[in-house]
Amino acid sequence: MDTSDKLIDGVIREAQILVEEAKSLELNNELINAKHKYLDAATVFLNHSSTKQGQDKIVFQNLAKMLVDQAKELQIEINLAKSPLPMPPGKNAPVKPIVESIPPVYQIIIIHPGGVPIYTHTFGTVSQDVKDKLNEILFSGAITAINQLMTEIIQVPIQKISFERGVLLFREFKGVIAVIHAEKSNSQLHIKFNEFLTEFRNSLEKEFEEAISKGKDLSNQPIAFQLIKKHFTYKLK
Repeated sequence: MDTSDKLIDGVIREAQILVEEAKSLELNNELINAKHKYLDAATVFLNHSSTKQGQDKIVFQNLAKMLVDQAKELQIEINLAKSPLPMPPGKNAPVKPIVESIPPVYQIIIIHPGGVPIYTHTFGTVSQDVKDKLNEILFSGAITAINQLMTEIIQVPIQKISFERGVLLFREFKGVIAVIHAEKSNSQLHIKFNEFLTEFRNSLEKEFEEAISKGKDLSNQPIAFQLIKKHFTYKLK
């Protein structure tokens, strides 16, 4: 192991200790202290990302963001504990449903375990610099590294990466990784993405198995396009 690898292992271990302390504090309901521990762990990765290049920089930056997200979730719990939600209105009072709209979606990609896309759909035109950035994130090995470290440090697989061109949401199923690139993330996007993937897998079961075994591209399957129309009609090219 060279000096660089030892330094990276040291950074990971330092952050891991802080996360373990945060989880212990959460169990004891010391949410404010737990939040600060997550932020301390995020700072460890953020400080060291400034000295890194390429894949290591991407990995450290996104681990920092995910730890900040953990801290934000705790802050929501802290706020709710201080100011509980108001009681619902009486049965005769009108209730306005809150319906989120799906944010703009740019691409959906399903990646074979070997790292090759087996399905791609692009909504509109994606600029070359965005394509280059996506390739850097998705196909440089950064995703595998982030996922491995997320599972090791926080005990959850990678679900989201934020970058300057939007967000990437991830789902793993049957050995493949599905990615949706959107302007931002909200609950409706998660619902639609999950529904699309479930129907994609069920409607193209035979073809899907063949794509996994042989790396066959499913992008031109008519059924796949029908599912895009069903779930993402608002943003078809």
